[in-house]
Amino acid sequence: MDLEFQYVAGAHPWLTSTWHHPAAPRRDWLVWDKAHGAVDPLPSPFGLYAGAADGTRHAIAFVNLDNPAVRAYFRRYLLRWADPHGDGSGRDGVDGFRIDHMMDDLDNAHVVTRLFAGFWRPLIAAVKARRPGVRFVGEQWDWGYGTDFLARGHADMVFAFPLQAALNRLDKPAIIKEALATQAATPTGTSQVVFLENHDTDRFMTTIGDDPQKARAGAAILFALRGEPSVYYGQELGMRGRKGPAEASDAPDVPKREAFRWHADLDAPGSATWYRSLDRVWNARVNRSHDGVSVEEQDHAPGSLLNWYRRLITLRRTRPDLASGDQAFPCAAQSPVLCVLRTMGTQQTLVLVNLSDAPAAPAIDANLSPRTFHLLAGEGATDAVLAPYAVRIVGTP
Repeated sequence: MDLEFQYVAGAHPWLTSTWHHPAAPRRDWLVWDKAHGAVDPLPSPFGLYAGAADGTRHAIAFVNLDNPAVRAYFRRYLLRWADPHGDGSGRDGVDGFRIDHMMDDLDNAHVVTRLFAGFWRPLIAAVKARRPGVRFVGEQWDWGYGTDFLARGHADMVFAFPLQAALNRLDKPAIIKEALATQAATPTGTSQVVFLENHDTDRFMTTIGDDPQKARAGAAILFALRGEPSVYYGQELGMRGRKGPAEASDAPDVPKREAFRWHADLDAPGSATWYRSLDRVWNARVNRSHDGVSVEEQDHAPGSLLNWYRRLITLRRTRPDLASGDQAFPCAAQSPVLCVLRTMGTQQTLVLVNLSDAPAAPAIDANLSPRTFHLLAGEGATDAVLAPYAVRIVGTP
């Protein structure tokens, strides 16, 4: 469940009931601009108003997360979602929360500060005291490695943004560099969400020029790397989309957030094409009816991207070494073939991906352990020539 309660907007009753009403209850649940006689709510430095896709504008104000009553309210709020029956069983409750735009100093405005210690850590601890298995994913505001959000903010996971940038380039040295840096930046007991795309990025298929083989290569690396693999809806179909020209609304984001393609026909019953009413957005959409990018068109096609993702998900779920084993990159730099080796006990899985436009073989590192070299040699991977962006996966039983 996504959490966004650092602000209120538009017609939210906390805002409408207190704006221009200095004596209103819960007025101190928001932060007010003292420089203007406490008349206006203090806005985010990103602007007092946010634009919706239809061009309407909505006021945005800070919630006073320093207020003990506000903190108690959100503690009760999350506990209702995590443990609806109040008995610690978690029956019918959500299993985790994503913290949107997680910060220690809200919007770096130096007004609502020390949120890690004063707000997030106590809130997370209260939920976990009731349901220890609930996990919190922090979307770090700076898109960095997220160590501080894990160590001081007590999030269980953050998003591997630097690694995502390398994956989108399918750049072997950059992928290895960022994978190792991400691993080093992740405290023991925490993890990183590894991803190719999300609602804030251009679609991976668009980034790689609609190349289906590159799409398969990127997916293989995603499920091979250490961390928690995440698939943004439609990624497994090869949905396309790029952020539109900048304007003061959400409209430019619609092309990368088009409705999930269940059916070949965009207008099939049940399709969530609400943005048809926004002519400028609808006319600029990337996906089209009967373009091959839908569950209906890929479900029963063995070679489809959807079924490739299904195979990778099954592999990840059935091999403990891929899910939580050690990670190494045993192939030498002179070859464009990326080798990702995952090891847990006696089980090993090696994923080889040729990240070039020409056939290539892996260059085996001379310092490779005999056991791993045997794995490669036994499967014929030491002298295998892979086609451009081809994938090969080998492993011990």
